Amino acid sequence: MGQSLFTPLAPAGLTSLKLQYDSRTDEHTLGAAREWAPGRDFSRYNHDFHAESLLTSDAVYLNSGQVRNLYADDGLAEADISDKPEPTAEKMADALPANTKYFAAQQNN
Repeated sequence: MGQSLFTPLAPAGLTSLKLQYDSRTDEHTLGAAREWAPGRDFSRYNHDFHAESLLTSDAVYLNSGQVRNLYADDGLAEADISDKPEPTAEKMADALPANTKYFAAQQNN
């Protein structure tokens, strides 16, 4: 079984992965974050918490370089995928529908 995009995120306690692509400039950014505490019961949304609630007191946000390093440390180096400068993000962006400008994935534990 292959690795999930979330495989490198779990050991760091990260819950979200974000890829933002601008088709006009052909630029992209990567982001990873810990946006909620472990054990958060999302079935209680709009009862115990809402969209503006703080979901963890220990939020962490990684920038593009830090996310690339996280994947490289897990053995998913960009050079293994292609000779292009940033193929990992490019391949992820290419997999999105043409009209998609923002993609966020969240791991639910």
